[in-house]
Amino acid sequence: MARKDLIRFAPRGLSCSRSPFPRNQCTKSTGARAHGYGRKITRQYNLVPRYLIDVSRRDQSVDLLGHRYDSPIGISPTGLAGLFRPDADCLLALAAVDHNIPYLMSSASNHSIETR
Repeated sequence: MARKDLIRFAPRGLSCSRSPFPRNQCTKSTGARAHGYGRKITRQYNLVPRYLIDVSRRDQSVDLLGHRYDSPIGISPTGLAGLFRPDADCLLALAAVDHNIPYLMSSASNHSIETR
């Protein structure tokens, strides 16, 4: 969904107190990308192709905090996800469990960690 579509449809599903959020907050560049930190860090690394490596059986599982996950990539905190879909935080957590990947709950979540 494009930003202009979100602005057009947001007032239909959101209360008036919440509808300015997508219009005002999602376009502000105040993070690391705005300051160029990401570019500085990525210049330090090179992707090196490895030829003639058997990839018929690959394993990207990882041990993290005493648990074995299927992938080192997980779902990061998505603050105010419930603003755009009811129970979004719970749905993300259930998806992480189904796929055995890490999930980090946002402190701005609409649910408590004990939900469900």
